[in-house]
Amino acid sequence: MNGVVIIDKAPGWTSTRVVAVIKKVYPHRKVGHIGTLDPLATGVLPVCIGEATKIADYLVETFKEYRCTALLGYTSPTLDTESELTTGGAAIADVDEAAISNILQRMTGDWEQQVPVYSAVKVNGVPLYKMARKGIGVIAPIKRVIIQHITMEKFYPPRVDLLVRCSKGTYIRSLCAYIGSALGCGAVMESLCRTRSGSFNLDMALRLPLDGDKNSIRAILDSRIIPLKQIISEMPHFVVRSPEKIRNGCQPTRDVIGAPATVLTAGETVGFIEADSVPLAIGRMLYGSAEMQYLEANIPVAKILRVFNRT
Repeated sequence: MNGVVIIDKAPGWTSTRVVAVIKKVYPHRKVGHIGTLDPLATGVLPVCIGEATKIADYLVETFKEYRCTALLGYTSPTLDTESELTTGGAAIADVDEAAISNILQRMTGDWEQQVPVYSAVKVNGVPLYKMARKGIGVIAPIKRVIIQHITMEKFYPPRVDLLVRCSKGTYIRSLCAYIGSALGCGAVMESLCRTRSGSFNLDMALRLPLDGDKNSIRAILDSRIIPLKQIISEMPHFVVRSPEKIRNGCQPTRDVIGAPATVLTAGETVGFIEADSVPLAIGRMLYGSAEMQYLEANIPVAKILRVFNRT
């Protein structure tokens, strides 16, 4: 069993708990999730099984989409409703849709976002939340993220519903806190649902039964798993003429992989499959399609990142 299953994570569950349940079903397979969701959050949590764990690091790079509700008028240490709430400042009555829209318009593009102190990000090997709980002061690191778009779906004071499309590593509760600060009244994240992770969306997701036995859970997962073969074939990919060369450690050259089926750019992640559609590897392009045609046949055109076992 090699593939990805899309879980609709239940509220209160940790991402680690989801993996643990699936690991019990497939005890002889590696299992790992793509992109952590906090216990408060629900929605799309892709889980890789078997050989598909080798593509987790590359699937996580895709953009995410979230729906969230921000509660105006409050602040909290965790930036959400999971810790003690404090009145935020200015009266919510002074906030209107125009003020919120004006702030959202300024939020798209590149951001340098400070990681919340209540997060699993490690500083000197220690998770920030452990230090925060002990009252240890620490400067949280700053990460560069991208907000492709952030829009207001509904304003019903003291709440506002938002739709956000962003890069990996973006903390939505930090965005809520920023909006509250800019409005002068404070804001915390009240609810969060990831609706999309790359090509995986909420319509594809299944909710794990809370009281299901191992056999019933396996039957559900077996029926909904997306095979690794399908995932690689839907990526930009090459059908490799001599797969044994790549399995033996050679980097892909033009005479081995031929011409790409689509236009590619340098740095793009691509798949490699054998003639019988068996997944072979994933790699990163060293050259774009336009440059490839001028290369000597024995010049590597991509760097292999992971090779799949033929199972």
